[in-house]
Amino acid sequence: HTKTDVANIMHASRPNVTAALNGDSKFLTDNFLERFNVAFDNMFNLKWLMTGEGDMLSSTSSAQPQPSVKNERVADNEAYKVPLVPISALAGSLNDFSLSVKRDDCETVISPIKDIDMAIKISGDSMEPEYPSGSTVLIKKINEHAFLEWGKVYVLSTCNGTVIKRLMPTDDPNKVLCESINPKYPPFEVSLEHVYGVYIVMMCMSFK
Repeated sequence: HTKTDVANIMHASRPNVTAALNGDSKFLTDNFLERFNVAFDNMFNLKWLMTGEGDMLSSTSSAQPQPSVKNERVADNEAYKVPLVPISALAGSLNDFSLSVKRDDCETVISPIKDIDMAIKISGDSMEPEYPSGSTVLIKKINEHAFLEWGKVYVLSTCNGTVIKRLMPTDDPNKVLCESINPKYPPFEVSLEHVYGVYIVMMCMSFK
């Protein structure tokens, strides 16, 4: 496996993973090691991973990394089950958040469209009226280094939390501008090196 493979499985950026694996103490933290272990189904003994003491592999692990979450076809009516991540994408400022959540920890929701990675609820009013607080968005992970469609709405999972915003370019190719739909919220920049994953919003579901 390459460092890119590890970054994809962890939903982390490749520069952050590379820095951690190179021993940079700013990135090689206990939190990073815990997220690494969770991403690979806790296959390692966490004490060994952090201190080098004890057995390398967890006694309860199958020593096999878990595959990425796949959609499940549930009927012939083109409906699909997708995991509902048990946190909210803030339509406002960032909060503490990690996407290292196992499928077993998630409820499921029915998606009317296929090829969706997960669903997540929205909290806050900065993306109203198109994305009201309490609504659920269906999202799909993309490779942000390959292509971003400017002006589209994305969910960003960052080192400081998760946020749903409309993305626009900046003068710095390593940063994106996060814009709200509600004009009372000012835009702000996010560095891609601090982004674990970028998810394009495919659909918004809300009660009227």
